[in-house]
Amino acid sequence: MTLGEDGRRRPRRWVLYLAAGLALCVAGPAAAGVGWVAVKTHQADQGQPSPDAAANVFMLAVSSGEELGLRSALAPQHRDELVNEWREIRQDISRTEPAVSKVTAAAFVVEHQDDDRAQVVTEVRAVWWPTDGGGLMMHGSPYPWRFETRRDDGGWRVWSVDPHPWCGGHVRASACEQP
Repeated sequence: MTLGEDGRRRPRRWVLYLAAGLALCVAGPAAAGVGWVAVKTHQADQGQPSPDAAANVFMLAVSSGEELGLRSALAPQHRDELVNEWREIRQDISRTEPAVSKVTAAAFVVEHQDDDRAQVVTEVRAVWWPTDGGGLMMHGSPYPWRFETRRDDGGWRVWSVDPHPWCGGHVRASACEQP
């Protein structure tokens, strides 16, 4: 052990080098991870690559009942209004008796596309899977849903939705009544 002029013990240099190396090994990947998350978060809020992709995100959220990822596909100016509309649609679907197993959308057709606007139409239907182990699956009639999409901040976003009514449209009105 080496003592300094004041009689205190001096740390060995290898300990300092080891501490610096460990700090770099820990801080480097952590900084890279933070950077990756920041880039992916920014990319996620850029909208969708095409008008039909934006409408598809909305329909996936309708079918799954999960709001995750929905907001990034909606126009910021109309986001709260569209999320409320999505919640109302989901509320109607969830109170349908018998319970709907899935909501499906057919191919998304892009109509009237300009440089920064497009209309998207898809046929939507309800699906019921058997709950008693039987093999009979029921499909509702398909009805068109229309989406107005616009290019915003480099990506496409939903600006408005014109869904076919769920209660009294996709299903009979009495199927949505609560006892």
